[in-house]
Amino acid sequence: MPRIARIAETLHLLVVGLWLGSLLMGAVVAAVIFLTMRELDPSFSIFSAFTGNHADLGAGFIQARVFYAVDLVQFVGAFVGGITLALSIALRRVWSRPTSLVRSVVFVCAVLMFSYQFFVLAPRMDENAKAYWQAAEAGDTEAAIKARDVFSADHPVATQTFGFIGFFVFGSFIVGVWSLLPAGTTKPSMETPESSEPKVES
Repeated sequence: MPRIARIAETLHLLVVGLWLGSLLMGAVVAAVIFLTMRELDPSFSIFSAFTGNHADLGAGFIQARVFYAVDLVQFVGAFVGGITLALSIALRRVWSRPTSLVRSVVFVCAVLMFSYQFFVLAPRMDENAKAYWQAAEAGDTEAAIKARDVFSADHPVATQTFGFIGFFVFGSFIVGVWSLLPAGTTKPSMETPESSEPKVES
């Protein structure tokens, strides 16, 4: 494998691994934050005029920043991962390999799902979340709850999209490693080797 191709492949697997890690960490942090906030049942001075549930409000306020960081990692993973994948396949000249086709399709699926989440779903949810926080800070409980409900309506789709991204990114990493394995292996011969002892003629 050419050195540049080796570097490209290493970078590709690195950024895809970081992409996958950020998704897993984002999900774990969300679970921990919401469970902890509900156990503590806190009140926040900035939302003191809001009479609704402060635990979920505060947890969502923090988790939004976590998901923002996750999205940045995902963007780098999608961008750098796409370039390095194309470069590696081109330099190694393995376009016709089934593994190259499979990993390309799986990676593209991950990028498409992320693109929908990043460019369509996330901006809409961020807008509704900010409306929720602003209304809660202003003490307009009715408007805050309305904005929260609109935000929550997108949550099931967001969860499914997050899961699909994780599935395809994980698949991309696995197929990527698989594609680097040797194309074939030599099977050991089952034939009995001929004796090295000289034949004795009668």
